[in-house]
Amino acid sequence: MSSTKTVPVADYRRAFDRLFRKVNDYHACCSADEVTNWKEVAQRVLAEVSNISCSRAKPDDLENMAKAIGKIQGYLAAADARIKAYSREA
Repeated sequence: MSSTKTVPVADYRRAFDRLFRKVNDYHACCSADEVTNWKEVAQRVLAEVSNISCSRAKPDDLENMAKAIGKIQGYLAAADARIKAYSREA
């Protein structure tokens, strides 16, 4: 059971920045092990960020959070195929 944690705007913005950094990190992975590690970290970060809210967040902040979560979820869905592709190359 997870509860939503209310955070200040600055922490909320840092949270979606953290997700966007994880998205960028995905592109730097060049082996199955790296993608596997990225996937584990990204899932952990997504779980942490998914449980926060901010009553003072502006519409742009909410939009950025939604975009970051969507991108991370998309790359997580594609990670297994990328891991298999790297495994075939090895």
